[in-house]
Amino acid sequence: MVMLFELSRAQRNILLTLVYLYKLYKRKIKSEEISEYLNMNMATVRNMMQNLKVLGFVKSITGPKGGYVPTDKAYKILEITPPDKAINVPVYVNSKKANVIVEEIEFASIGNEATAKIKAFGVDKIKIGDRIVVGPTPVNLLVVQGKVVGKDDFHIVIELEKAWAFPKEKVEECLRPVITADPNESVVDAVKTMVKNNVSCLLVCGDEMGFITTEGVGRAVAKNDINNKVKYYVENGLVVVKKGTTLYEAFIRMHKNNAKVAVVVDDKPIGLITDHMILEKMILNKEKCS
Repeated sequence: MVMLFELSRAQRNILLTLVYLYKLYKRKIKSEEISEYLNMNMATVRNMMQNLKVLGFVKSITGPKGGYVPTDKAYKILEITPPDKAINVPVYVNSKKANVIVEEIEFASIGNEATAKIKAFGVDKIKIGDRIVVGPTPVNLLVVQGKVVGKDDFHIVIELEKAWAFPKEKVEECLRPVITADPNESVVDAVKTMVKNNVSCLLVCGDEMGFITTEGVGRAVAKNDINNKVKYYVENGLVVVKKGTTLYEAFIRMHKNNAKVAVVVDDKPIGLITDHMILEKMILNKEKCS
């Protein structure tokens, strides 16, 4: 078997990028995407991919929807968990959700400082000094928080500030009141309601529930269409959870659906919960959600 040290640094980076993008997007990856991600010459990437194909690390699929996928050999040589066995661990960098895929977390001490070494994909966008939150992990519901003090292509080291086990509170213990908008009212009226209640989104209740957010308002303004109806600017991907759902379950559902807000229902909507509210309650150890 070809060992990792026989791959050049460029080949290794390309293979790691292929695995990362494949895990992130769950589809075949084109050489153009790898070239753009690595800011590497397209011809170089294509040549490297052909070499990796010959070595048995990638498979290519032709056609309009074709591209490359990593083989089992790639996962073994890189010591990476295949997608069907991987776990989904949310990562927030400077309070924003990041497209980072965690492989493992190791804890250690350096002098008097506790640290965590995190093996992960997508760490190239993380910088020394960034604030990071990792978790909850799926088994013990652990959340770690700290500052990035070291990194390489595939690892980051954080100086631990806090580590928490996700508590078992229910969503109804951390709610924001529901402020609604009629689907047939104007965007201007919706903005007035947002300003009056100091919120950035409204729940729109019509045939289907959805949100009108400041982003939707911005699209209406860009089109000079603020007198049009709210229903034309409702956001898709609404997450709905029932009363009695744990904060952990709600958080994971929001993370999987790339949503920042969820509606809590008990036959009818009773409140909203945001990922930031959960993070404040769980990680910053505040007694009440803001």
